[in-house]
Amino acid sequence: MKRTISILCVLLLVFAVSCIRVKDINAPCSNNELEWGNDLGPQFSPDGQTLYFYSWREGRQDDIYKIRTDGSDFTKLTDNPEDDSMFDISPNGSFLAYVSSYLDRRNIWLMNSDGSNKTRLTYGGMEANPKISPDGSQILFQSYGYDYYGNWKIFTMDVDGQNQVQLTDSFSSDHFPQYSPDGMKICFDSARSGEFEIYIMNTDGSGLVQLTDDEVINREPIFSPDGSQIVFLRSYYGEGSTYVAIIDVDGNNLAELAEGYHGGETDSFSPDGTKLLYSSLGWQEYIYIIDRDGKNKQNLTPELYDSCCPAFSPDGLKIAFCTGAEDEYLRIAIMDADGSNKQILTDFEF
Repeated sequence: MKRTISILCVLLLVFAVSCIRVKDINAPCSNNELEWGNDLGPQFSPDGQTLYFYSWREGRQDDIYKIRTDGSDFTKLTDNPEDDSMFDISPNGSFLAYVSSYLDRRNIWLMNSDGSNKTRLTYGGMEANPKISPDGSQILFQSYGYDYYGNWKIFTMDVDGQNQVQLTDSFSSDHFPQYSPDGMKICFDSARSGEFEIYIMNTDGSGLVQLTDDEVINREPIFSPDGSQIVFLRSYYGEGSTYVAIIDVDGNNLAELAEGYHGGETDSFSPDGTKLLYSSLGWQEYIYIIDRDGKNKQNLTPELYDSCCPAFSPDGLKIAFCTGAEDEYLRIAIMDADGSNKQILTDFEF
């Protein structure tokens, strides 16, 4: 009897293995090879010809992919049993900094834009949100792996992983560091005062200035293209809505531009700094464009069920975003800056 059961188990195992589809991970994928999960966080290459994104479409872990804006050259850049996500593209487009759980926790890695020469830069920490400096020489990131109390701190290092320097040191967490366009300043959010507020400092950690000071949750700041203002998210306790807000880098002229922001991977300024993209959740999630002063709000995706994560192309003529029909996974799409000529690149078509 035991022998019969053993033989049956072996036969079932052989059958299961025979049903597994063998795939060459180095071969380019077709646009229809959807297996599982959402495509998220699209970013344009500096030349505007390629979109990078991360997805768990081939399993339970995230990997990083790229695709040309015409839908060709769909390529998987990372492939390991753990998550690869939270990436940033160098100013010249030659390499990416990203977060990977491969080998140990979540560390910063570097790879060429074609997926080659993967190099681990940090060890033993718990890192997030890598940002490459405008001159491509350093990487800004947050880590709590080195803090006794488990709070996030902001660090910088050379792109080869050398000269790691801790820039912030408080009894609270510091999040979402961003370089100014000229690389001279860093903005971030922190609860060090008891509330989440927006801060700015020099790139060596000196000259710390608190920009907001109220009983509101202020978070996820980004610089305007000219570096004169900072856009961030602003939530009131007890309210469901989140506002897109803007403030001068000296802390003056705080204004709320739009209500109803919902998550997403990014806010995105147009390259000339006159427009701002954001996503907002009502019955469905839509992508909106507004003037920098909050005027002329326009829904760019009224006909789509859910859309988020918008990003302008370097020339400002295109917008990459994520979208999915009801009960469908999110896919990478592209449209003109006025909302016309929508095309989904990584799965089905409109």
